[in-house]
Amino acid sequence: LSFVSSSNYFVIHEVFFITFMMTSMLSMLLTMFHLYSRCGFQARNHWERVSIQYKKVLTKMILVSAGLALYFYWRHNEFCEPFVYSFFALSEYSIVLCNMVYHWLAAYDFHDFIVCLRCSKLSVQRGNGRGSDLLWS
Repeated sequence: LSFVSSSNYFVIHEVFFITFMMTSMLSMLLTMFHLYSRCGFQARNHWERVSIQYKKVLTKMILVSAGLALYFYWRHNEFCEPFVYSFFALSEYSIVLCNMVYHWLAAYDFHDFIVCLRCSKLSVQRGNGRGSDLLWS
């Protein structure tokens, strides 16, 4: 979306952002309120519990921000009031930032894992969280 400006290619920017927003929200909603609650997922450690708590908050923040973005966009197009488009932009940026933080929390989800690359082979090992069993060759 940063390569497709809204001033030059409005329709393309609009379609891409709506697609991004809908798919990311659907993914978050399915993960937080279906996979974790209905599929028997159990957090294995403190870091996963913290990650799930933050992800639930971020999912709710994105839903609120999306509602606000739709409202401000409608107000901007309907009444052309001052600063309303700025509030829409803030809502849009909060969606993107929350999405980034949501995916950054994968560091908590995989806190105990070590990824080791050797001779174009990928192996993932369960670690002790300190990185002491990572061997470099």
